[in-house]
Amino acid sequence: MKHTKNWQTKTSTAVASLALLAGVLAACTSKSSPTAPTPGNGPGSSGGSGTTAWNINVNASPSSLSLPAVPTDPAPTSTITVTVRNSSGNPPPNGTTIVVSTSSGSLTSAACTAATGGAGSGSSVICQLSSGQTSLIFTPTGAGTVLITASLEQSSGSTQIVVGGAAPPTVFHLDHVTPNVGDPGGGIHASIFGQGFEAPISVSFGGSSAQVLSVAPDHAVVVVPRSPTPVAVGATLPVTVSVSNAIGSTHPASDSLVNGFVYSNGGTVVQPQVFSVTPTTGPQEGHTQIVINGSGFQQPVQVLFRFATLTGLDLEAPVVDATANRLVVLTPDIRAYLASGALVNPVIATIRVINLNSGFATDAGQSFAYGASMRITSVGPGTVPFDVPTLVTIFGSGFDEPVAVSIAVGGTQVAQQVISVSGTEIVIRTTALTGGLIPPCGGSSGGPVTVTNIEGGATATGGGVFFTGPPRPIVLGVSPTFGPAGTPVIITGSGFPPLSSLRVLFGGATGSSAPVSSSTPTTINATVPNAPSGFTFSQGACDANGDGNPGGHQNIPTSIDITVRDLVTSCESTLTNAFLLTPSSTTCLDDPPPTPTATQCTDTFDNDGDTLIDAADPQCSSPADNDEST
Repeated sequence: MKHTKNWQTKTSTAVASLALLAGVLAACTSKSSPTAPTPGNGPGSSGGSGTTAWNINVNASPSSLSLPAVPTDPAPTSTITVTVRNSSGNPPPNGTTIVVSTSSGSLTSAACTAATGGAGSGSSVICQLSSGQTSLIFTPTGAGTVLITASLEQSSGSTQIVVGGAAPPTVFHLDHVTPNVGDPGGGIHASIFGQGFEAPISVSFGGSSAQVLSVAPDHAVVVVPRSPTPVAVGATLPVTVSVSNAIGSTHPASDSLVNGFVYSNGGTVVQPQVFSVTPTTGPQEGHTQIVINGSGFQQPVQVLFRFATLTGLDLEAPVVDATANRLVVLTPDIRAYLASGALVNPVIATIRVINLNSGFATDAGQSFAYGASMRITSVGPGTVPFDVPTLVTIFGSGFDEPVAVSIAVGGTQVAQQVISVSGTEIVIRTTALTGGLIPPCGGSSGGPVTVTNIEGGATATGGGVFFTGPPRPIVLGVSPTFGPAGTPVIITGSGFPPLSSLRVLFGGATGSSAPVSSSTPTTINATVPNAPSGFTFSQGACDANGDGNPGGHQNIPTSIDITVRDLVTSCESTLTNAFLLTPSSTTCLDDPPPTPTATQCTDTFDNDGDTLIDAADPQCSSPADNDEST
C-alpha cells in the first residue's frame, strides 16, 4: 500500500532543527571570559568582542642619559609617562591595569607593583591607570639603547632611551709651578698648573705633604711645606713636586715635576737651573718648539744644542719666549750636518742654558733625540659630526708651524682648518663634508690624519677621525594597527626629523603621503591616506547569490608598509606590513548565478523503476516533489 506524503511534516521538522541550533549558539555566545571587560560597558568597548584596540603613547623625558664617571655617584633617571586612549579618544576605566617593561635597567613607581610580586620596581611592573595615565621612573644600569614597552590587552606602545657611557676623564698632566722658588721655611702659596685636575688630590714637595687650598681643572693652589732637609745660607735645594689626582675614583692618576720647586736660602748669584724639557724628541729638520722649565733664567739668555762629536759641534736654538722660570725655543735643523757626515744617527743633543750677562750656564738633565721624521701618537676625539665643524687635537712630536692637516674621507684627502700648533700638539677644526663625501645615513666615513710641516717638508700619518652621517629615523610600530583610509594613527620610533622636513608614506618609498598633524623625535601623529596607485588589495572568496557556493571575490584588509623620510637628508626607514588597510569597498563580484536543481518529479527519469515518469507517476504530488518512490 502506498502512503501519501505529508508536506507539512517535512517543514515542521526543519524548523525545529533550526530552532535547536539557534539555542545552542545563543548558549555559547552568552559565555564570557572572567578576565575580559564586559562588552559595551566602558568607553573602550569594541562591541561584542570584549577586546579593544588601544592607542598607547609612551614618552620618556629625557630620552637620552649619560652614566656618571664615578660609579658611586647617583645614576641619572628619566620620567616615563604612559597615556592610553581608545579610537574615540576616551581613556579606559580608572583602575585598569597595564604592564610596563624595560629591556634593561629598572622601573619604579609607587602606583605599580613588580610583575613578580613585591615592591613597585623591576624590569617589568603592573600599573593602575588613572584617567588613562600612569608615570614611572626609569634608572639605567648600563650603556646602550633601552626599549620601554607598555601593553594593554592586544595593544602596545613603546619608546627608546639612549644611555651613554661615562665620558673618559681628561689625561692628568703637570706643567709647572708658580712661583717655583721659595724660602726653606715654606708657607707661601704656590699654583701647580697642568690639566685634568680632579679633587680630592694630595701634593708633596720633596716628600713633604702640602696643604691643598683649592682645585680647578687646570691648576691647584697649595701651601708650600717646610723644606724636607736644611738648606745652607746661599744654597738652593731643588725638589720634586708630586700630585696624586682623583683619589678614590675609578681613574686615579699621578704625575711629578722633577726639580719643580727650588728652596733658596738667600745668596746673591743667580744660577740658571733646568728642571724639565718637553718634548724630548723631534724631526731632523728641526723647528720643533720645546719648553724648558727651571729657574734663574736671565735675559739675554742663550740655548745651545751640544752634540757629542770630535769637533764639539754646538748649534744655537732660537729663543721664542723667555721668563725667569720658562724658556720656549726651536730645535736646530741638523740635516746639513747629517749629509756632510759631521753627525751620525742616532743623534742625541745635550741642552745648555747660558745667562749671557753673567756667563753662568747649566745643562739640562734630559737630552733631546732627533728622529727621522715627526710622528702622530693619538687623535681625539675620533668621531665627529659630518656637518658640524669640531675641534680635534692631534698628539705627537716634531710638529712645526706652519703645518697642513688633512683627513682621508672615502679616498679623498680633505684639508682641515689649523687652529694652533706646538711641538707636541696640533688643534684643528674639522671641515663640514658636502656632496658625495657625506657619509651614509646612520653610518660613518673617515680615515687617518696626515700632518705636513710646510717649511721642512716632513710628514706623518696616524690616528683616525671618522665623520658620522645623518641619523636614520627608526620606525618601531603604529597604533592602531588596522583601519580604513582616514584613520588617525600614532607612529612610534626614534630619530624622527622636525615636522618641517618630515614625510610619512603608506605603501613604501613611492606610496601615498599621509597628512601629519604633529611630531616629536619619538612619535608622529598622522592620518592614513588612500592606498597609492598600483596598490592591490588581497582577494577573498564570497557568495553574492546566497547559493552556498562562494564563487565570487571581494577586496579584503591587506597589509601595507609605512615609510618615514627626512626630506633634508633623504634618510628614511620602512616598517614592512606595518598597517592592515581596510578597503573602502567589499562588494562581492563575479559570483555566477545558481545552477537550477531538477527534482525526481521533473528530471525525465524513471527513478523508482515502475515505468512511470515524472507527472505520470502517481507518487509525484507536485513538480517540486523529489521522490517518485512509494
